[in-house]
Amino acid sequence: MALKNLSYGNHISLLKRNMVFDNLGEACLEELRDLYRVNEFKKNQIIESVHSTPKDVHFIISGGIKRVLKKSKTREHIFDISYPDSLDCFYIEWLSKVSSSTNLASISNDTLVISISLADWEQILSRHPQLREKFIAYLFAKHQKIENRLITQLLSISSEERYHTAIKDFPKLKWELTKKEIGSYIGVAPETISRLLSQTLSKII
Repeated sequence: MALKNLSYGNHISLLKRNMVFDNLGEACLEELRDLYRVNEFKKNQIIESVHSTPKDVHFIISGGIKRVLKKSKTREHIFDISYPDSLDCFYIEWLSKVSSSTNLASISNDTLVISISLADWEQILSRHPQLREKFIAYLFAKHQKIENRLITQLLSISSEERYHTAIKDFPKLKWELTKKEIGSYIGVAPETISRLLSQTLSKII
């Protein structure tokens, strides 16, 4: 999806595919005209760093975003993954003035994102209570999902169950994610992912 071929009308029609903007009136969407930016990113390109200010809310049109916690120069933990037609942002941290400990990075070479600064987004939400309600509900569900995944990992759910749950959660991205990324997301070594993939293929054959 070439950025240069996207007009304002295209951007809005793409945004309307997102659950946050579903059934939203044209007047509200029109308010976004001078606020959003459209950007393309290559795989592993940083979209928003832990130290960047101001923060944005990112609506994903294609590709995906990973929220990465750096453990060392060579190790990272993928805290969360956002897929096409969903979003990612540091909204809760931004409201509470708490610095985030994660970076946002692109998962694929064709990641297309519509971004709005959180300061502007907060103004939009203040004028549209229904939109704010849907947005907060989405973030709450997302944080619950993250919390449940981390709890199941701490309770030593098997590597095979973690792997199949992750693949089931992200069908649109499973061919984009590397073994290292999947392992980083579910808390196992890339070698374990290779073994699980081999077992899956052997069952198919």
